[in-house]
This record gives sequence, structure tokens and C-alpha cells, in this order.
Amino acid sequence: IPNIIGVIDSMKRKIIQVSDSGEIELIEGYETKSSAKQRAGRTGRTQNGFCYRMCTEEGFNTLENSETNEILRIPIESLILRLIKIRYDPYKFFAELILKYDQLKINITDTLRQLIKLKLIKESTLKITDMGIFCSKLPISLRYSIFLYKWFGENNPKGMGVVFAAVLNEYRKSFYEYTKLLNVTYKEYIESTIENHQMYY
Repeated sequence: IPNIIGVIDSMKRKIIQVSDSGEIELIEGYETKSSAKQRAGRTGRTQNGFCYRMCTEEGFNTLENSETNEILRIPIESLILRLIKIRYDPYKFFAELILKYDQLKINITDTLRQLIKLKLIKESTLKITDMGIFCSKLPISLRYSIFLYKWFGENNPKGMGVVFAAVLNEYRKSFYEYTKLLNVTYKEYIESTIENHQMYY
């Protein structure tokens, strides 16, 4: 950016992380030292400049040196499932990254075990199951894709199931808080909705 003489760094950034329930969340966290250095470099290129960092020296020294590669921080279940669907070996797909990050190979192995446990792929052949094919087509988390598959299998109203899956996938925390106001658990709310064929607002 031309003519910038100063940078005031909040030392904050948006971080993608996985929640306890398995969903991907965007939260606010502290930046890394390498990122802070890059931000400071926005000024002083064509003229003298300054950078004020909104933290103490002690706080700065506790920051991570650099950011962990995103492939090691976010779930890869959906991607692995799609690779299995087209019969592509996930270890081959990530071969170059595995050479760079040992942890990635462990993550792939753990993910395959999880997909087997969820009955999305077969343990004996590592081929995708019917439920796995269904879940691989949906742009929502595997957790709620499985919920939707089972919902349809029990001949529940399809429209309601889609709404529940979409709301839980995008606004899980808000939905749970809403059911608390109704003094019911979210499972009781869903069961009541099925029984009465209407949603309560």
C-alpha cells in the first residue's frame, strides 16, 4: 500500500478451528510472530515508518513462531470420503504433503478409522457405503449428513429434516440456546416436531 507511514497492529486474527462437536468454526485469536513481522512490513518501504503492536514484549514472546499448516488443523473427513468414492488412495493424494508433515499421515489413518466406525466406508475393502455416498454429496458436516440419512431412512418429513440439518450445521450454538429458552433439549424439540408435524418459533 503506497504512502503508509504507520501500522497499529491489534495482534489479532481469525483462526479456523474445530469445535468439540466436530464443526469448523472461525474464532478470534492471536497472530504469530511471522505474521506480525509481515504486518510491520506494510510500512517503511518507501519512507521511514513505525509499527505499534498492541501487546507487551512478554506477550509477544509467547506467540507461536509461525502458523500450523491448515491441512493439519481442520477436519479432512469429507475430503477423504470423496477420494474413497472415486477410488483414489488418500495417501497418494497427499504424498507430497506427507513428506513435509509426518502428522498428516497419522491424521489420514485416524480419519479412515473414523469413517469405518461411522459406517461410511467398509473396513474389509475400504469401499464407500450407501450412507457414505449420500453424505459425500452434501455440503454440510458429516455429523449432520449422517443425521439426515437416518432421518430420511425413518420416513420422517424430509423438509423438516433438511431445515434441522441446515440450522444445526450453521447455527448450532444459537439453536441450542433457543431450545434452552423453551426448556427442552434439542433432541426433545426435534421429537416434538416430528410428532406434531410443525416447528415452534
